[in-house]
Amino acid sequence: MKPINRILLLSLLLMTFALAGICQCSVTINASTTTACSGESFILSVSTSGCGTGLQYLWSTGDMNSSVSTSVINQTNANINAVYTVTVTGSNGSSTASKTIPVRPEPQFSITNAKPYICSQDSTLLIFSSNIAGVQYNYTAIPTDVTGAANGTGSVVKQKLNLTTIGSGQVLYNVTPRIANCYGQMQSTIVQVIQKPQAFSSTLDTTICNGGTINIQLYSDQMGAVMNYISSGQAVTGHSSGSGNTIVQTLNNFASDTSIVTYKVFASTLSCSSDTTEVTVRVLPAIQVQRNIASQQICSGEQTDITFNVFPAGTTVAWTVTQLNVTGASAGNGNSIQQTLSSSSVSGKAIYHITGQNGNFISQTWKDTIFVTPRPDI
Repeated sequence: MKPINRILLLSLLLMTFALAGICQCSVTINASTTTACSGESFILSVSTSGCGTGLQYLWSTGDMNSSVSTSVINQTNANINAVYTVTVTGSNGSSTASKTIPVRPEPQFSITNAKPYICSQDSTLLIFSSNIAGVQYNYTAIPTDVTGAANGTGSVVKQKLNLTTIGSGQVLYNVTPRIANCYGQMQSTIVQVIQKPQAFSSTLDTTICNGGTINIQLYSDQMGAVMNYISSGQAVTGHSSGSGNTIVQTLNNFASDTSIVTYKVFASTLSCSSDTTEVTVRVLPAIQVQRNIASQQICSGEQTDITFNVFPAGTTVAWTVTQLNVTGASAGNGNSIQQTLSSSSVSGKAIYHITGQNGNFISQTWKDTIFVTPRPDI
């Protein structure tokens, strides 16, 4: 073969290979999204090169168009991969391409309304939770006769709500979950806001004697409110916590000084409680009168000699007397009994009934007897 023919043949071969490369069929799948939400529609389309004319398409979905609109329902708790393939056939041959689209799950969640009823000026406590990782929450608040509610984001809602009317109001919270730009179904919950009751007492500070009985009346500004009280006190027995419209309790002070019992009183309606009102009861120690008697047996015409030591300080002593075959005894008060007693021909006696008094409180009564012997006639 001549050299020139060889050169021509080589040139023809190179042109043939070049034309074969240009005409090779290639296919690419384009998607309207890189990541889809569960149930969200998206579009897949085909770009071709070198496939010639009379193109035919066959998708793994069964579609036979150059583009398809599709969606995937993800019922798991994590992303899944949806894989799509298409085969394009033309006058220059066929080619197949594939595309993977991650599909996020639909956000599922639950609402815990820990405080469906609250007092005015108390705070809500809503908690949103899901078993799907990465869920975020948007909520809107629709108040009725209430201030303090606001829209926001987050898994916990703590908002201090104030009632603007008499009676009750509410806030409707609409909560929507999302993962990135994928939103789930909205859920709603309601928080009722109740007028805060007030608690009142017939007395806030009172003093009783040891062994005395209190009778304190409790009431509220709201009909049907339950009155409650919590008691505390040291060196006093007889006090206890409870509920009801009266506190009737007998209190005993076993200390040597005044002791205090405190009742914290509050009213409650449903889950709404009032502020606490404090009632103080001062319990005086028991009045003690110690009698010091020089002699219980005296002769006619001699003086009694009874002196007193008292507790607590400030206690006064008074007495009455019953005489039998005796003269000279009389009722009185003071720090001692110094009286000249006389009897005629037979022995007699004077019975003194002694009590202590401190303010309005009177002690028990003690009885002391003085025996009087007549003097013999000479």
